[in-house]
Amino acid sequence: MDVLLLYGGKSCEHDVSVVTAKQVLPNLCGNVVEVYVTREGEWKLVKNMPCPQDFADEKKIKKLTAVTLLAGDKNLYIKSKNKLKKLCQPSVAVLCFHGVNGEDGSVQGLLQLCGIAHTSCEVGASALAMDKILCKTFLKGMDAPVVEGVFVDKGKVDAYFFERVSNRLGYPVIVKPSNLGSSIGISVANDGEGLAQALAVAFEFDNRVLVEKALQNCFDVNVSVFAHDDKIFASLLEKPTTWQDFLTFDDKYTSAKTGMASCKRQFPFECRFNKEICFWAKEIYKNMGCKGVVRIDFLVCDDGFFVNEVNTIPGSFAYYLWKDEFDFKTLVQKQIDEGVRVQRQKEKLTFLYKSAVLSNCRGKK
Repeated sequence: MDVLLLYGGKSCEHDVSVVTAKQVLPNLCGNVVEVYVTREGEWKLVKNMPCPQDFADEKKIKKLTAVTLLAGDKNLYIKSKNKLKKLCQPSVAVLCFHGVNGEDGSVQGLLQLCGIAHTSCEVGASALAMDKILCKTFLKGMDAPVVEGVFVDKGKVDAYFFERVSNRLGYPVIVKPSNLGSSIGISVANDGEGLAQALAVAFEFDNRVLVEKALQNCFDVNVSVFAHDDKIFASLLEKPTTWQDFLTFDDKYTSAKTGMASCKRQFPFECRFNKEICFWAKEIYKNMGCKGVVRIDFLVCDDGFFVNEVNTIPGSFAYYLWKDEFDFKTLVQKQIDEGVRVQRQKEKLTFLYKSAVLSNCRGKK
């Protein structure tokens, strides 16, 4: 079996993706073909680069061989000048992308067109989870508990919007780019002036921005959800701890020797909402049509809890939340098996329907 390991990408979370891939690599079976997507979006064949630090060397990256997939073709090709040479026909792709241009459904769409099974959520769930505004709308539609918020498009910020934030949410508020993860571009605003500054930062990363009420006296709780053997399972809960108003990128990743979160965490964590949080996590997984390992982040307050974020490809595949249930190799293999099973189901569906529309169409000759 040829297993395609895809990671990197044109994303602010590029570096974390590399770390995840290098954690996953030794847990893969079969003939593994590593493909690294550069920060510029080029696909490169990787050989003899076992450590994440290798990818900080631009000279090494430039020497890598270019490869590509073609829509409608199951083969992976080597690009050489103006020619393509078949390298392999992957049976499954293991996706280790984080953030846009990888976790957001874009690569999943290409793999769908190529007919290649993969370990991630399908296009719709991936795109929905990545877009904070769309995801919040979806979650409200299924009556899941979410924090009150408003959104605005770039170039549409006016006095009315500031008034709307003040009257509807009050201060402080948290300002987030709609399509970005790992807290990049997120800031807290305590007044109108701070909101203007926070919006300017967020609009550097996305053209749509979400502004949410900043909850007081609350903390983060994370749970992972995974479906296999036709059942949906929720992991034990964890509580990341930090002094920040929210978990920053550095809290989560910087200085982490293993690539897992560098902030302290309580695991397993128990609170009076454990059962309700696990219930909603599994409901969200089911209703969004998720696949593979997903991590769902919640905010817990004295009198309730709220869904904060859905991560369809969590860092390290959220293995640290499953270590009492599976070893890493088993967790990875179960995702591969599920991806192959879903692909086989899709191939049994009917996609073709011959109609008389074209033959009866009278156009100009």
